[in-house]
Amino acid sequence: MPKLRHKITQATLEKISDIEIHHSQVREKDIEVKGSAIAHFQYNTGFINGDKLPYQDSFLATFYLTLSHDLNLKTLYEFNIDMSSI
Repeated sequence: MPKLRHKITQATLEKISDIEIHHSQVREKDIEVKGSAIAHFQYNTGFINGDKLPYQDSFLATFYLTLSHDLNLKTLYEFNIDMSSI
């Protein structure tokens, strides 16, 4: 397991960008989608003089999910984030 550079006290997923669809299949009941994206996080790394230290980082994410035909999330089977860079 990689050693963290900072002690993370709180993490928030800020946004997902650069979405790439690698596979999609429209089926009778749903739409199957596999792809990748960039997950952007903001997290606090501790306190100095009572102040939280915000830190931002982005990681590659891969996903496998199904959508309803009106494009709402139906089932999230996998959502993996590659944090090997930390």
